[in-house]
Amino acid sequence: MNALRDRQIIEDFDEMIQEMSTREAFNQLARRYHRSVVAIKNTVNGKVHPSRAKPRP
Repeated sequence: MNALRDRQIIEDFDEMIQEMSTREAFNQLARRYHRSVVAIKNTVNGKVHPSRAKPRP
């Protein structure tokens, strides 16, 4: 489900930057998908943070 949402965010972003600035596109997508601007930026830029969970011994 998250992968589908992320693909849709990237597709929407690609369309939006043809008409507006990157910053405005990030802001509009954050409002549309109820996520933070940083989360949208990470999705679009492909950043993945490692899990903060401690590994089991």
